[in-house]
Amino acid sequence: ISRRNIKDILRNQEQTRGISEDRFNKYLGMLSPLFDILIEDEVIENNPTLKIKKYSIIREPRKVLTEKEKIKVSNYLKENFYTFWRFMMIFSCSGAREVELLRVKIKDVDLKKLEYKVLIKKGRLNAIVTKPINNSVSYLWKEVINESKKLNDEITLSKPDHFIFSKGLTWGEETISRAQITRRWRVHVKDKLNIEADFYAFKHAYLDKVSEILSIKDAQKLASHTSDKMLRKHYAIGEEQRQIERLKKIDIPFFETKVKNILKIV
Repeated sequence: ISRRNIKDILRNQEQTRGISEDRFNKYLGMLSPLFDILIEDEVIENNPTLKIKKYSIIREPRKVLTEKEKIKVSNYLKENFYTFWRFMMIFSCSGAREVELLRVKIKDVDLKKLEYKVLIKKGRLNAIVTKPINNSVSYLWKEVINESKKLNDEITLSKPDHFIFSKGLTWGEETISRAQITRRWRVHVKDKLNIEADFYAFKHAYLDKVSEILSIKDAQKLASHTSDKMLRKHYAIGEEQRQIERLKKIDIPFFETKVKNILKIV
């Protein structure tokens, strides 16, 4: 398999299926690690996807929710689709991806410590990670867990291997697809409320606040990113402007003194 073969396949997809430049890049990015596996297994010697140029794409800024839209969406979902609202609030502060949060089981949650464990499968990272439960939504975590366990007056774990978010976004023994979350957001928010932002909008806003109040590194830790590149590009949407503002206000005495001396000479 040569580089030409891969390019012919991708060009064929452009011609026959009309895939976009963005989709072209994604296909190329997905093919590359597959050939890396073949190299590791000594099936082939070289990765034929290397040095195939990706399209240079100018991305539109991600749609964000205004403060009024946040309140509108939150109030509407809380009143009409409570379990979805609850999932949205927990997800936004969790630092996890949808698919990761949907894999969390009752036994993975420690309400006393306000922590939970989650399996992260992202890039080269494949590990069980401990994440914090934010105080502001801890009552919602407790609510979900307590729906699954109560015996006499003592709270007891009765179904530790059950998922905290199953059918109906309440606890159950079956995991559900993240596609259900996307569908709910499209039907209940985008279509009914005429909102353009996607389901991640609340999470983006939360991580941006973490970056502003604490640091970009803290937000990176919460999101389990191996670098801050993805965070700066997609999540910490206000960080660039904050950097500009910080640079405006920086006080460097050496340069201030130098400028004053120059003005005296003039």
